[in-house]
Amino acid sequence: MTSEQYNNVDLNSSMKISRDAKILILSNAIGSLPWGYFSVLQAIYLDIIGIEPTLIGMLMTFSGLTSALLAIPFGILSDRYGRKPFLITSGFLYAFSMLIYVITIKYVYLAVASVIGGLAGAMFFPPWQAILADKSTHQNREKVFSYSAFASSTAITIGSLLSVIPDYLQIKLGIGEIASYKPMFLLASILAIISTLLLFSVSEIVKKRMFREIFPRKSAKIIAKFCLTGALIGFGAGFIIPLFSLWFYLKFGLGGIILGPLFAISNAVMAIAFLAAPKLAKIIGTVNTIILTQAMATVLLAIIPLVPDFRIVSVLYVVRNFLMNMSHPIQSAFMMSLVEPEERASASSITGTAWSIPNSISPSIGGYIMEHLSLSLPFHICAAHYTASIIFFYLFFHKVKPSEGRDIKIS
Repeated sequence: MTSEQYNNVDLNSSMKISRDAKILILSNAIGSLPWGYFSVLQAIYLDIIGIEPTLIGMLMTFSGLTSALLAIPFGILSDRYGRKPFLITSGFLYAFSMLIYVITIKYVYLAVASVIGGLAGAMFFPPWQAILADKSTHQNREKVFSYSAFASSTAITIGSLLSVIPDYLQIKLGIGEIASYKPMFLLASILAIISTLLLFSVSEIVKKRMFREIFPRKSAKIIAKFCLTGALIGFGAGFIIPLFSLWFYLKFGLGGIILGPLFAISNAVMAIAFLAAPKLAKIIGTVNTIILTQAMATVLLAIIPLVPDFRIVSVLYVVRNFLMNMSHPIQSAFMMSLVEPEERASASSITGTAWSIPNSISPSIGGYIMEHLSLSLPFHICAAHYTASIIFFYLFFHKVKPSEGRDIKIS
């Protein structure tokens, strides 16, 4: 075999997606399905049971703050002791949090469910990004992350379509309004358990290392830059993104029967975007792709509250989601390629915390603004923070390229 033939074989091998990566992608897709209808129904359901918008925002704050405060410790621990145990524990915790929604409508218990959900998030997201990076190579990492995002978004699309079920149960079967939502939370719990059981078949070899520092010093500068840009995005997003279904409900009086299909279309289009992102990145570069798509999305976000026609708003909403989320998997892969392999979960947890702490605070403020001041103002606050983040991201990374030397062998 010639040197050229050997290199071609080696390249083809490095581009193949491993068995474990496929299982991780499938598991995440199953676990993501409830998010499709939960993002539509949660705020509406909470309003139906008599919780005010400000308190709805507080529930999201409880979840976000819990996740933010605990993400770093769990990220560091998963770097030391393995990602898999934390992912499995996370799945069972989330399943339990959904059961609380089935059992009660009392605010104090729903607040407990939010805290447990936040704990599950803290134990999931940092190890998840790290283990998916571990199961990929420098050559196929953007592909793997994009495929994972595509599968997850497709599942969320299906989940969004399920948002019509409560209305169907009310109209066709005569089930009470509150009771019609309960099966959705039970389904979320069941799917979380199925998703978690799949993770048991993923192999992981935990390498024993000597850790002299608690925080990842080798990648500190890169992490700090992602923290600043992520914090700006997170704080701005919290004002309106988690409250979008509530905004549609208050602005146009629309419920799940209309919003479910709309969110489904948005997620379906977004799934296609995840597949297109790596191709666009190869043409204009990773950093340029991130900046261009987020900038266009920010402009559309600022326009949405100015449009009185729901049909036009729906189109803008779908296109905005397409653009804003298109670059997410390649941005995650970009960061995972820049930081040291043994610091990936720590890096993910620290940057995730920098995003989630501000993001967990702002929904309460956004809910208050929507209830007492203006339905439009949260959009403009969000757009201003997005703009600042885009500028900093360009200044930090427009000359940076990931190094192949930071990859490790897939176990």
